[in-house]
Amino acid sequence: MAEFKLGRIRFIWKDEWSEATTYYKDDVVRYGGKTFMCVVGHISQTDFMLDLNDSTAKWQQFADGQTWRGDWAAQTVYRINDIVKYGGQLYIANTGHISDNDAIGGLESNLGDDSTSAYWDLFGEGFDYKGDWAINTRYKLNDIVKYGSRVYICTGYHVSSPNTTSGLELNQ
Repeated sequence: MAEFKLGRIRFIWKDEWSEATTYYKDDVVRYGGKTFMCVVGHISQTDFMLDLNDSTAKWQQFADGQTWRGDWAAQTVYRINDIVKYGGQLYIANTGHISDNDAIGGLESNLGDDSTSAYWDLFGEGFDYKGDWAINTRYKLNDIVKYGSRVYICTGYHVSSPNTTSGLELNQ
């Protein structure tokens, strides 16, 4: 029967993966929502995916999961399984990417007709109360606004009318 010395079996938590770092066998890192174990000691490259897809496998997936990133933001690195809030919707990244350079296009610039894209899948639906309707404001799917004595729900991404003369009626 094999004899094991438990003092020699261990994993070392290294937290978030970082480039140009020396990793040893059994080091454990987080990359996005996933956890990986180092199977071959090495110095990490500039991109985790280069280490992961190298001809000599350096990492083995240890656990799967998601990472809550809060509100979607422009010029942000998103990894697979990152979850963001955008309007009343939650989206999960299906591909690692850097978001658009500005918020004008918003997350919806990457969405198709079915609310999915090369980067995001719809993860959950909800509502986002924005208070009183305002001019020149970017409204997103399921945003809720009060206009006069009525409450409205946004059914499509848009920027509201440029002046109060046109009012919400311009966007109905």
